[in-house]
Amino acid sequence: MTNASPELPVAQPASWREAGALVVALVAFVCISDVQGVLWHRSEYRSAAHWVLPGVSYAFAAGLALWRWDWVVRVALSGRFVLLLAGAIAAIWAASAVPDARATAERREGVPVLRAGERERRTLVERTPVAAMVDWQTPQISHMDARQAQQAASQDSSFVHELPTGWTRMAPSAMRLVNLRVAGDPRAECYLTSLPGAAGGLLDNVNRWRSQMGLGPIDSAALAKLPRTKLLGREAVLVELDGTFDGGMGGTGPIPDARMVGAIASLPAVTVFLKMTGPRDVVERERAGFDLLLSTLRMPGMPADSGSAETTRAKADRKGEAASAGARGGAQGFRWQVPDGWEKAADRPMRLVTFTPRGAAGAECYVTVLPGDAGGVLQNVNRWREQVGAGPLTQAQVAALPKVALLGSEAPIVEAAGTFQGMNDGPREGFAVLGTLASAGDAMVFVKMTGPQDVVRAERERFLAFCRSLAVE
Repeated sequence: MTNASPELPVAQPASWREAGALVVALVAFVCISDVQGVLWHRSEYRSAAHWVLPGVSYAFAAGLALWRWDWVVRVALSGRFVLLLAGAIAAIWAASAVPDARATAERREGVPVLRAGERERRTLVERTPVAAMVDWQTPQISHMDARQAQQAASQDSSFVHELPTGWTRMAPSAMRLVNLRVAGDPRAECYLTSLPGAAGGLLDNVNRWRSQMGLGPIDSAALAKLPRTKLLGREAVLVELDGTFDGGMGGTGPIPDARMVGAIASLPAVTVFLKMTGPRDVVERERAGFDLLLSTLRMPGMPADSGSAETTRAKADRKGEAASAGARGGAQGFRWQVPDGWEKAADRPMRLVTFTPRGAAGAECYVTVLPGDAGGVLQNVNRWREQVGAGPLTQAQVAALPKVALLGSEAPIVEAAGTFQGMNDGPREGFAVLGTLASAGDAMVFVKMTGPQDVVRAERERFLAFCRSLAVE
């Protein structure tokens, strides 16, 4: 009896057809495994029934390999199989090296690079309308496979919201579920986006926005102090930033002196972002429109907060009326009418109120109230003239100046131009001073505008109208 070892069936070389069949089978199995891995990351396997698909596919592959193990071994050891497999791997690698337009857009937006297996998961999420993923009666994730996601994406997934006056709807994109052009400047835009899960966390996303504005990061303590609002019925963090906007995904290019207003909220399956960016003066003027969108934005089937929407609409309407007819204001016993195109600036020490003409960088108008006569009319007129290098006037010359009605008096109008030297700023050439002053009981009221000469000249009539509207309550 001969104890000869069994010979492996590799004597017959594999044909090209056999090698190709094994390569195709191997690639197909890898693709099936990858799809199941994506479903696994999406937490689809929450019950025993969810294991049927992977169990059947892996059992079939193992059974086939055991049944024809001799054939598998013979073909796998052949040179033809090695050549075809290497070619398939090279083709897959070359295809993966082709630039992904969406990934490029994401990098421009600052979205972190996704880990292996998350690209496909995100594709499923993005192709599924957010409204189809969330049940507003019971906030549970609606699990769905790729086929269900595709069906949901083909349905009407429009968000419901009121369109602010002057804004226009743009076509949604893969990254923008709601896409709006803000009134006043083609660079100003407002859009709603979503990312799967926590999207890296709230702090990382706020700091991502800060980096887009050229600002440094904040820590958790500063994050906790940010104001809160509502977005799609959920609590959201409200972010307001000033700086140079890098242009984001819109490809508008850097926007100096820009402002960003945004809200971030976590939903059961995704994190949503509502963001408005553009030149600072435009964003400030259209802020009421952003608030209106924030309060009225909802998904189909989501109940509307009618009271909040009506309140915000009323505010937006009032702001629109103010932009066209001038808004009323007041402080510390005084009241006034804000001229069309003027916007209230941040409070400053020693000033009752400060305004800036819309779109006029470096120009401002402010009201100051000082006790007593504050040195008298002549001294203050010459002090203003001195600030731009103009010579002093005599009492008679001041009396001959043109007048404007201010607080029941005929107040002199002081106008001078030159190189302006303020208290806290360096010399600024080509600046002008436009001012007036009048007594109000036991105090002196000063109304003064400074800025580039052409701007001050253009704002002269609005300045005088503001002076005439100033009154004591």
